[in-house]
Amino acid sequence: TSVGDNDKAQFANTATPAADNAMPLSSSRWNILEHNVRSLPLFYPLEQSAVFVPQASVSILAARIAAILQSRSIAASFDAVNAKVDCVSKSRVEFRIRLYRGRGEYNHGIIAEVQRRAGFDLSYACDVNAILDAAEGKNTKECEGIIPTTYHSETEGKEDIDYIDSSEEFESLQIISDILCPKDNSEVMIEHSDFAMASLSSLTSFDRMGERAVQISNELFTSERCADLRQYVFSRVSQDTNQTLSQCLMIQSLEILANIVKNFSHS
Repeated sequence: TSVGDNDKAQFANTATPAADNAMPLSSSRWNILEHNVRSLPLFYPLEQSAVFVPQASVSILAARIAAILQSRSIAASFDAVNAKVDCVSKSRVEFRIRLYRGRGEYNHGIIAEVQRRAGFDLSYACDVNAILDAAEGKNTKECEGIIPTTYHSETEGKEDIDYIDSSEEFESLQIISDILCPKDNSEVMIEHSDFAMASLSSLTSFDRMGERAVQISNELFTSERCADLRQYVFSRVSQDTNQTLSQCLMIQSLEILANIVKNFSHS
C-alpha cells in the first residue's frame, strides 16, 4: 500500500527511540534489529516513492530489500543503526532507502521509503518500483519499454557525436515528451512529471553528458518535434507558484533552461 500525503497526517505522536551507538555499521548485510527502526517523525515530508508494509518483520523486510539490490547489481552500503542504506545504481543514480515505524493507525507496520539523492536516469523508476514491490513481498518484473540514458565522455570521436539522431538520448527525449505531453491530454501523475523533468535536467547537463548535452539542447530548443516539450518547460516557469508542486516544476524548468544557456556557450 503506497503512503502519500493524505496518510502522513494520520500518523500520531510517538517517541523516537535513541540509536544504539554500539551497533556496528554493516557494508555487506542489513542486520537491523527492531529497535533500530525509528518512528516516522512528525510532519516528515515522506516521498511518493514509499510503501507501508503491515505486520512486517524488520529482519524479513531488510532481507527482501538487500536481495533485490543484489539482484539488480545496485551498489549498497548498509547502516543497521539508522535503518538505512545508501545506494548507487548501474546508471549512476544515487539514492537512499530508509525504514520507519508507522504512527497511530499505521503503528502495526513498517514504512519503506526510497529517496533520490543525486543523478537521474529513466531506468531509475524501474529500480524504485522493484525495490518497493520487493519490500511488500511481491514478485518483481523487469521494466519494459524504458530506454536508459547512456553517458559518454567528452573525448569520444566527433563521428559518434554527429550521429546523435539515432542515439538513446534522443529516444529518451521522445519518451520524456510522451510522459509530460500525452497525446490524449490526460493528467500527468506527480511522480511521473517529477522523474521526467529530473531526467531532462540530467540530459541537458554538460557536466554529465559532455558535448552531447549541446546537441540535445539544440534539439530541445529548436526542433519542431520537441515543440510540445519545449512549451511544457516554458509554461512551468510562468505558471502560478503558490502550490508546492508548481514551485518544484518551476525550479526544475529553470534548471533545464540554465543548462541550455550554458550549453550554447560551448557550441
